[in-house]
This record gives sequence, C-alpha cells and structure tokens, in this order.
Amino acid sequence: MSLLRSGLLVNRWAILLLIIAPLNFLLGVDRNALTVCSPLVRADLQIGAVAMAGLITTATAIYAFLQLPAGWFVQKIGVRWALFGACLLWSIATLATGLPHSLWQFAAARIALGIGQAPDWVASILALKLLFSEKDREAANSVLLGSLYIGYSASGWLTAWLMGFAGWRCSFQIFGLVGIAVSVLVFVLYGGASLEPSPQVKEDGNAGKRPDIRRLLGVMPVALFYGIVCCLQSFFHVTFSHFVMNRFALSATTAGHVFSLPWLVLYVAAIGWGAGIRSLKKAYPSFGLRQQTYMGCIAIVIAALGLGGGILCSNIVMCLGLFAVCMLSIGLCQVLTWTQVQRFEWGAAIAAGAVALAGNLASSAAPVGYEMIFARSGGWGTVSLVICVLGGMGVIVWQLAHRKDGAVSRLDSMSIQKGTDTL
Repeated sequence: MSLLRSGLLVNRWAILLLIIAPLNFLLGVDRNALTVCSPLVRADLQIGAVAMAGLITTATAIYAFLQLPAGWFVQKIGVRWALFGACLLWSIATLATGLPHSLWQFAAARIALGIGQAPDWVASILALKLLFSEKDREAANSVLLGSLYIGYSASGWLTAWLMGFAGWRCSFQIFGLVGIAVSVLVFVLYGGASLEPSPQVKEDGNAGKRPDIRRLLGVMPVALFYGIVCCLQSFFHVTFSHFVMNRFALSATTAGHVFSLPWLVLYVAAIGWGAGIRSLKKAYPSFGLRQQTYMGCIAIVIAALGLGGGILCSNIVMCLGLFAVCMLSIGLCQVLTWTQVQRFEWGAAIAAGAVALAGNLASSAAPVGYEMIFARSGGWGTVSLVICVLGGMGVIVWQLAHRKDGAVSRLDSMSIQKGTDTL
C-alpha cells in the first residue's frame, strides 16, 4: 500500500517517458479530435458552420484563461494529484462529447474539456523542473514538446480511422475510456517529487510570503516572447490551409496532406534541439545563459524570416522549405522558453501558467489578425511584413527576459543568504 501511495516509478526518465509524455500525447489527440470529426458532427447535430467553429474554440478559450489559476492550483496540490485529476476530468469530458444530442450539452462537454486540460501543461513543466537538473532540462522539455506535437499529428489519422470504423460518437467514447485508464495509471505509477519547496526564508524570518513584485515582473518578458513565438506558430495552426489554397491553387485534399509537413518538422526540431543543447552543455561546461540568449535571438529572427519569406515565395517547394526553416527555429524557441520558465525559483507552476496564458491568447488572436490584414490589403505581402516586425520585437523581449532572470537570480541569492544569516 505504501508503494501505491508514493507511486511505483521513481526514475526521472521513466516517469517522463512512461507517464508525462504519453499523457501529453493523449492531450494532443483529444484536443484536435473534434476538428477532424466536425463535418459528421455538424450533420448529425444540425449545427451551422459558425456555431461549430465556436464549439471548437471554446475548449481552447477556457484552457487559455484558466492557465494562471491552474498554475496556483498545481502549486498547492502538487504534480501527482494535478496530472491525475486533469486527465480524469478531461477524459470524462471527452467521453461525454460522444453522448449529447443538443448544442448546449455539447457546449457543456467542451467547457469541461477546457477546464480539465488546463492544469496539465503547467503540472508537466513543474514536474520536469523537480525531476531534472538544469543541465538536462532542455532535453526533457524537448521530449515533452515532442509528445504533444506528435499527438497533434496523430490525432488526424487516428480519429479519422476510428470515425470510419465506429462513428464519431464511439471515437470520443473510446478516447475518453482510454484517458480514464491513463489517469489511474498516472496516480499509481507517479513516484517523483510532486511539490515545489516552500519559498526561501526572507529577511524577517517569515516563510510563505507572496512572491516579490520584482520576481513577478520577471515573468512578463518571457510571456511576451512566448506570445510572439505562438503568433508565428499559429499561422500553421489556422492560416496555413487558406494560404496554400489561395497562393498555389491547391485543392482542399492536397492542402490537408501538405498541412502535416510543418508539424512533423516541429516535432523533429523539438526533440533535436533538446538533445543538441544537452550535448553542448556536456562538451562545454561554460555553456549557459549568455549563449542561450544569443540562440533565442537568432532563432526568433530566423523563424520570422523563414515564415515571412515563405509567404512571399511563388514556388511551393521553396515556400515549404522556408516554412521548414521557420518550424526548426520555433522548436528551439519553445525548448528555450520552457527551460527559462523553470528557472523561476518562487513558483514554476505559476510562471508556466502566465506564459501559457500569453501563448494561448496569441494563438487565438494572431490568425484573426492575419486574415483581417489579408482581407484589407488583398495580398499576403503585408502579412509577411507584420511577421518580420514580430521577429524584431522577439529579439528585444528575449534579451529583457534574461536581464530579468539575472536580477531574479541575484534577488533569490540575497534572500537565501539573508535567511541563512537569520537562522
């Protein structure tokens, strides 16, 4: 019984590969399943196109706005309970998605899905901070990101296969039952550290105070940088199909096939950059924050130029090549961002919630902005210009993020020293 209370798995890589990565793969599959099933759902429930789009984005909107409360929640109850509860709730919501026969019941299931999925990412980021030392966090974060992106990619063919085999309702019910089983395994198997240590003792000797305002401000540049990264990445989420069909006169089917290529590159990039940075740290012990500052600045510029240049290309092969360069750079930005979040000693889960909130809001707003710019200008050139401007802004805020990080690190060191002197 004591083993079940504490969890069976204690090895950090085993926890990542056997619990956290599969959990986020499942999250990616469940999040995109409705998009794949939407034609059959619309026909079955007699839902219009606008209402269907609203239902698809409901879970994303709820998920985005709950990121900060989710960070606080995870900080209080710990990783193990947060991952178990999140997976259980969103899996029940996924199962319920296959049951409703009215628009409002369907909307309720989508709201529950957004609520359930909200704690997963911040809990996963906190788990990796607790399990891995700083030298291994890029590699661990890359596996986490890769599991999510491969879930996005697999959701298309897996949902389509189940939908053709058993219908759209059974597809959601199967995904939900699998998720409930996974949630139980998470609770039984997770044996790693679950709670972040209490805040450092301050000068007056009192622990548990609210984070200093200077520490809270340190999150803002990281959140802004991640928002810019998600502005670029969201082009491939939403705008990509419209762009290739308009620019190259592709059919909807061909556009759908091409759609998966950038995401496959992003998956490879996330895995590759994590392993690469880990090797650099081993080969060069002096490799640290300064080098990562340069890498982030270069990566966001290349990502913006790759996306902006690809938009201007008249040749589809060259366009996709530049888009691949963009996704390779976005993969590096993602790995560096979440490693930076884990450096906040006062509360990685809360910091992760703030950064995830900025990213999800940007992912929702940017594609709308791209379409408005395209409609007003009548072409993609202005969209390309805006993307390049975003790349320049990313350089500025990434440098600010590391300056704030240095200030926060010094502040934490001072607090530790003062606390030691007091004791």
